[in-house]
Amino acid sequence: MQPAMATMRRLSAYAYYAPMNFMDVVTLDNWYVSDFFGEFEYIDSQEKWRFIAKNDNAAIFNCTDTQGKKVVITIKATGDTYSVIDTVKVYDYNTTKRIYTVDYWDEQKNEYIEGRVISESYYKQLLDNRDDDFEDDDYFTATYGGVHYYVHVSYPFTMQPVALHLPSRIEATMTDDGKEMVNIALTFDIDRKDHVKVAGNVRLANIVQTYDMNVTRSAVRGNYELRVNNKSICKLSIDNKGFNALTIDPNNNLRTEGDLAKYEEKVEKDLKPGKTTILLSILGGEMSIQGEMDGDSYYNGLRNWEKTEYTSDEKRATAFVENWNKYIFLSVYYGSDIKQAEIIMEVDDMEYNVVPAIYFIEDRMSMQFDQYFTRRSYGSLIDGTEALINGYISFFKEHPMDSVDL
Repeated sequence: MQPAMATMRRLSAYAYYAPMNFMDVVTLDNWYVSDFFGEFEYIDSQEKWRFIAKNDNAAIFNCTDTQGKKVVITIKATGDTYSVIDTVKVYDYNTTKRIYTVDYWDEQKNEYIEGRVISESYYKQLLDNRDDDFEDDDYFTATYGGVHYYVHVSYPFTMQPVALHLPSRIEATMTDDGKEMVNIALTFDIDRKDHVKVAGNVRLANIVQTYDMNVTRSAVRGNYELRVNNKSICKLSIDNKGFNALTIDPNNNLRTEGDLAKYEEKVEKDLKPGKTTILLSILGGEMSIQGEMDGDSYYNGLRNWEKTEYTSDEKRATAFVENWNKYIFLSVYYGSDIKQAEIIMEVDDMEYNVVPAIYFIEDRMSMQFDQYFTRRSYGSLIDGTEALINGYISFFKEHPMDSVDL
């Protein structure tokens, strides 16, 4: 595991800086996986990656592990290419034109005002009265005329189309001293107006993850499984009907913050999560959770809950819990088809926080998660998890992230 982690740490550093090196061959509005093909070598003494050869079929990265053995990462893209077109905001930071807005509580209207546009002269007056804790001229708080303002400075922008050209299949492998340690296979089937299908298989040493997701105009289906030493640790399936994400297409005529705000408001208004069922199986069925969610009703209830922003913490927490428990149902089974418990949300009476709890049907009592999942009851699971986390922490303390100069 250590050589795999050390190599991925170096590769992640490379991936962070790589776009800067390829900007001369990749335009802003078109990105192809093949643009990053080639063969590279990591120079330990200089702590940098070096381009060594052209390769039209793959991206190949050569380096060594912590014991000096050769490590090779190979990434290939095959099959048909799908163009995923989206838009990005490109700001004009060089212009002298700026948009000044404030958020504040209006005592006369007894409501919170957001995004009120102000003049540059009024902005300068607020700037002279800003709080001492703020040094950023583009965002600060200020008290002026008895009103406390949140001040924002934004810049004009345009929405530019960007096309990400994905192959139908991406394969990646990592070998250490000739032995395969990592194997990743991803497949794509994309038609933005009709469906998006993604499937993958990821193996890291003895850990294997498989998943698939199919999003259509009216449904979402997905599966995920984690296996260690060929034993199923957890398995999750999701089935949704009524989801309408693919019917919401970006408006390419967006030009101002106002246009974008109206579009986002429309997306929020039109969004319908639909109805969802889930099945989570843990340790081969030793424990399983079956769930149902009335997404449309829950989402509408969440909108009403947002209106409680300026009420007491108790009322706000209680409203959230009532909405959750009314439309989200999670049943717990232990090695049988008889439901033993339910997962619900409760209000912590001490601090009015929302916390998950297990409600036992037979006993008609509930226990919050921190009371139920104690070291006494689940000591081996907690110890194993802590050992795994501490192992990762110790490794990265001994092998800090390299500063990579390309």
